[in-house]
Amino acid sequence: MHSAFIGRTTLPPTGQFDRRHIRILRDVMSATWMLTAVIGGLILLLAIRTPAVAQDDDTITEHVAVSWRPGDLTDAARAKALLQRLSAASIAACGGDSSISAPLKSVAENSACHRESLRRAIQSFHSPLLTRLANATDAANTTDQDR
Repeated sequence: MHSAFIGRTTLPPTGQFDRRHIRILRDVMSATWMLTAVIGGLILLLAIRTPAVAQDDDTITEHVAVSWRPGDLTDAARAKALLQRLSAASIAACGGDSSISAPLKSVAENSACHRESLRRAIQSFHSPLLTRLANATDAANTTDQDR
């Protein structure tokens, strides 16, 4: 029976494939499954990632410019005025803009954001006078709140 198929160019009547066809079919199926897994993974990553708008507000840095002159760091009255400008800028940067209501502005004034940004701004000047005035103002505010 084997000799009857010699010289034929078509498949045997039983429909048998040789191993080469099976290997190609297996490779195609393997590539299809791999592609399906990669696409599924990408869809999953897109579905669970956090949109940029919904990220923490702590990652957003607000910059507010404050004008000052070198003489503001040598005179106590001018340093106090600079300290008030820095505080107002810190409140604005922390969400206490002048266009919001008084209760919301009060929340921004008493927030950790305001305290931290004001502390960093004061430290950036490296001025003992400004630091001393800020510490005195902070101590006075603390005793007023305790009453």
